[in-house]
Amino acid sequence: MLDALLDAEPDDQALAVIGVCLTQLHRCDPAWAGGHVDTLLSLESAWRPARVWLAHGKPDAALLVRLNRTGLWRVLCEPDGEGSSYRVLLVLLDDAEPLGAAGGVLAGLAGCPGGEVAVSVMLSQLATYTARSESSEVTERAVGL
Repeated sequence: MLDALLDAEPDDQALAVIGVCLTQLHRCDPAWAGGHVDTLLSLESAWRPARVWLAHGKPDAALLVRLNRTGLWRVLCEPDGEGSSYRVLLVLLDDAEPLGAAGGVLAGLAGCPGGEVAVSVMLSQLATYTARSESSEVTERAVGL
């Protein structure tokens, strides 16, 4: 059923619903998700599954890594990018650095139009997240960022 929906004329509401569940779809059937990368992971339109997932979906480092980095930075720099930046922030706190060195990610983001504000928002979120966390590991990683 999802294949028919993805292959049909774009239905922005249906694709947005898929976006909310994108983490589960990606985890349950990575081969299927990989076969629909152009439709699922496009960041061009606000109603695309990846854009909806970034703003409202369950965080998933493996999915985030698959997104186009330039497109991701553009989304983070948009005025409504706070939900998206929070998901990226959670991945930056991962010691495995799935997106690469956190400093490089933040520097790349800062270099985009509106990037300074996006980095500021993300660091503000980091401060709030760290203050609420009881984990010394989170605190150490936050200090490193």
